[in-house]
Amino acid sequence: MFRPNIKLSLHARRAKRDIFGAEFFSKPVPIQAGIVRLASLMEMSSVRADSTASRGAAEDMIAEAKILLPTSTRAKVGDVLEGYGVKIEVTGLHPRINTRGQLDHYELRGKIREDL
Repeated sequence: MFRPNIKLSLHARRAKRDIFGAEFFSKPVPIQAGIVRLASLMEMSSVRADSTASRGAAEDMIAEAKILLPTSTRAKVGDVLEGYGVKIEVTGLHPRINTRGQLDHYELRGKIREDL
């Protein structure tokens, strides 16, 4: 059974945009959550071969989060969660079922963003 143990701030994305095309976010609303993973990794990725046929590699920064939310959550894909000095853009929200077949909690996947 899931029991949230921390508070995060939820900034819901609104449909309105400013004159530059940037979307507005609502005022933060406190929500209960449980953090499973907040990770920033540097990963090697392949680079296309150039005309000299050399094989190159680049480093990609991967920053991802996995957070558990209660069934009463109002979070949606595109919203932003904030806590512990990081901002997380929601990229997925998956329902998780307990052994009795009832909705227990939601598993949120997101990307840690520094440009929001």
